[in-house]
Amino acid sequence: MADPAEQADAPQPPVCLTATADDFAATDINAPLAAAKTIDCTEASSLLGAAANAAEAVQRHAEYRAYSMLGAIASFYFKPENQAEPYGPMMRFEGKRTAQPDDFSKAIAQMLAAQLERVSHPGLRARLADLVWIVDRKQHAAAAEAVAAYAAIVDALVEKSATLRRGQADEHGHEVPQFLRRALQIGKAIGWDKDVVLKARGQVAALRKSSVETAKTFSHIRFATLDLDYQISDPIEIATDAQRLAATADSEDKHRLLHLAARAHRAAKNQTGRDACLVDAAEALVAVAEAQKHSAMAETHWLEKAITELRRLPAAKERMRALKHRLVDTQARVLDEMQSMSTTDDISELIDNARAAVTGKQLSQVLRVMAHATRSHAPKQLRDEALRSISEHPLSSLFGSTHYDHDGKPVHRTSGGGIADGNDEAVLEHMARSEKIRRSLVVASIIEPARQTIILEHTIAETQIAILCRHSVFVPDDREALFVADLLHFFHGDMIAALHILLPQFENSLRHVLRLHGHDVIKLNEDMTQESFGLTQMLTRLRPELETIFGDAVLAEIDSLFLYRGGPQLRDRTSHGLLHHWEPFGHDAIYACWLVYRQLCIPLLPHWGKLAPSLDQ
Repeated sequence: MADPAEQADAPQPPVCLTATADDFAATDINAPLAAAKTIDCTEASSLLGAAANAAEAVQRHAEYRAYSMLGAIASFYFKPENQAEPYGPMMRFEGKRTAQPDDFSKAIAQMLAAQLERVSHPGLRARLADLVWIVDRKQHAAAAEAVAAYAAIVDALVEKSATLRRGQADEHGHEVPQFLRRALQIGKAIGWDKDVVLKARGQVAALRKSSVETAKTFSHIRFATLDLDYQISDPIEIATDAQRLAATADSEDKHRLLHLAARAHRAAKNQTGRDACLVDAAEALVAVAEAQKHSAMAETHWLEKAITELRRLPAAKERMRALKHRLVDTQARVLDEMQSMSTTDDISELIDNARAAVTGKQLSQVLRVMAHATRSHAPKQLRDEALRSISEHPLSSLFGSTHYDHDGKPVHRTSGGGIADGNDEAVLEHMARSEKIRRSLVVASIIEPARQTIILEHTIAETQIAILCRHSVFVPDDREALFVADLLHFFHGDMIAALHILLPQFENSLRHVLRLHGHDVIKLNEDMTQESFGLTQMLTRLRPELETIFGDAVLAEIDSLFLYRGGPQLRDRTSHGLLHHWEPFGHDAIYACWLVYRQLCIPLLPHWGKLAPSLDQ
């Protein structure tokens, strides 16, 4: 027998799952909903929640449990576009959430099925019947009742005898296609030709036609899309109506309507009509671009979209070529519209500290200090900081961003994220942005002041740098002279030579270290030729091995500096000659050269004392 104490400590189910058939028999389900002004479940949930609280206050426990269950069901978040999970919790908290269909058992579903006839509120009746069907797929009568209830909601809105939660009585509101979409989803499962399903199908076709007569563009797109999704009407009729509306629509609306018409023509297997609509749709985007002559950036955006659509159409090659020439000319004006934004911070104390750390010291000491200028940050730390920043400043990630190169060409785009939703692109963008700021600060306040002080106080010759290169496992024997010459360029401030030699050698040194650890860095091609892994391939195929050797923080810096398209992308841009002559003197390039120096020195740090006499000689 279970210990009573253990039973008392066992977690109790939430009250919204404890109502019984007897509770419902003793409860007037419709009483709280008499005050409802809409047929929307959101209002019903609020009224039922208030009734549950009132019943609890006077210890009417049966009503409390029944109203709590009904209020929880009415609170579901309705998302019929997700057929697999048409309902979800209205809210999520840390480790908690509101109710969702998975919380309810088949026994509860069977009990609720017996209550459907009692419910007079069409929104709640549709919700209850739908839940019963979701939980227990044997409840076909409940499924049919759900379809009938959704159709009844639409009828009430058409007849203007009911409104939705925003006070709308118009059947062309965006919620109506959602109700019908869910009705058709259920109808597909229980019988496409049942009377209740035929009624819902007829409502879709009728509302699509009425949206044409009243020239309601957005409503027509929603109902026509639903019509096409479920193949209710003749697609040629849908295409004709969409093209008729497009003839008098504004440019962006015209674009949407023509795409709808193209889809309908495709459903009717009319390839010629489809292609013609797609060409016209692209030209509608060109018209939007024409209206944006005041902004080269906006004009570029719409021209890019038009070109993207024309790429699908072989017959539009000449038009696409003409638009590409126009795009290049427009992009040349993009940089003229951009403004520099800067902030001023006093880093004089940091600069003084960096100089003091190397002033008056032996060469061996300052070379060691230089290797310790900063440390790489672990990816988890960077991600946590980015998520915290997004949470504190949600608007910073709400909108997407576009990165332009020096010629005004867009080279990288990131999509916007929701309010602190952890969107991966938004997080990576924040991480790259914060790392760029950190690198700039480190270079301006530590690396450059220290480097300049070292050069003023010491004569660094090939012999000293050769000592470091000769003893570092990071430098292959056959590349020692290259590293020596290039590190001298770095210390003497010749960043053009330093960057263009060090970065390719850094990539080779990664292969060298992997080979020393027994890892294969050769790729066998289909024609049986062989080639060495490049940096991208190493970070893709051998990332765990590289992280074991160098640590995930260093790998994150390599990604950020050399590969990430939203960052400086130094590896590809240097290799392909895309750097402008001032960029090697920028903070990112200087930091990249210093990073190579640090990786060369790290294996030597435990033995630095033995190297010091030779360095100071």
